[in-house]
Amino acid sequence: MNQEEIDYLESMGFTVQDTIAKGGFGTIHTVYSKLYKIVFAMKKIPETLFNEAEIECLKAIDNNKIIHLYHYFRFKENVYLLMEYCPNDLQNLINNGEVCTEEEIIRYTYGLIQAVKAVHDSKIAHCDIKPSNFLIDNYGRVKISDFGLSAFFSDESLCSIKRGTKLFMAPEILVKQPFDAFKSDIWALGITIYYIATGRLPYYGGNAQELLEKIQLGGYSLENVKNVYLKEIIYKCLRINPECRSNCDGLLSSPLFDSVRQIREGFSQMNKFIPRGNSLQVLCNVTRSNKFPKVSIIHPTIKASRSRHSVATLSRLATRIPEEDIK
Repeated sequence: MNQEEIDYLESMGFTVQDTIAKGGFGTIHTVYSKLYKIVFAMKKIPETLFNEAEIECLKAIDNNKIIHLYHYFRFKENVYLLMEYCPNDLQNLINNGEVCTEEEIIRYTYGLIQAVKAVHDSKIAHCDIKPSNFLIDNYGRVKISDFGLSAFFSDESLCSIKRGTKLFMAPEILVKQPFDAFKSDIWALGITIYYIATGRLPYYGGNAQELLEKIQLGGYSLENVKNVYLKEIIYKCLRINPECRSNCDGLLSSPLFDSVRQIREGFSQMNKFIPRGNSLQVLCNVTRSNKFPKVSIIHPTIKASRSRHSVATLSRLATRIPEEDIK
């Protein structure tokens, strides 16, 4: 960020810290809120590259498996998204050479599928599922991010626009045919699960045609995946015929997740005795207009209010027991 941007964010109460990601989409920085005493992620996108669907999709999903978006605003030809900060992602986890235990792989896989289910249940296809778009928060929970290529689809509609990252694209996308975006998400989910289980991709190709040829040969190996139920989940995702792929509900019903469900049930019983904290309330009006306001609060659980009790601290949210673990 240049000095003018840094000064502007300072005037809004944010201190710019580090650059944590950079790419064709723009950059992501950590920023510290002087008001809330907490670190956020600030995504900066050139206005010419900004897709309004990213905002609309995040408005539509109220789920703690999705990265939270708190504000968005425009300044000097750029759009800025103020988001929940997560210190890690699955891609970095693998790149850093960390070897996951089978228990961790199962837990991450469960989180991946739950996150994609939350998106699909809102009639949204993510269209760019890959390890770097699954963030890991301070509690070790998986959250899906980056809705820049996402779109709303009905159950019957097909997509004709090539979307996603090549090595995670389903074969029906590579052959440039109209495709079911939900089913292509399941393929990319299978590639991602395979990647965290083995540390490598099932298929490689220098270009789309080479990749497609390898996929059509069906030659990926499950030798390094030891758990039979995990093998089954990967197989159900990586069916070449999209009509044969499972959906998220089918994947979540696997016996692989019995132990995870038992833990969730235990926390659910605890929840009967734990008072719930209030949702963050912010002194600001929610807007759904097409114009960018200076500051817009768009996360569905944030309640707009003008009472003297309207400002709560984020530290309360950060210190209580994670809601995912007590539901």
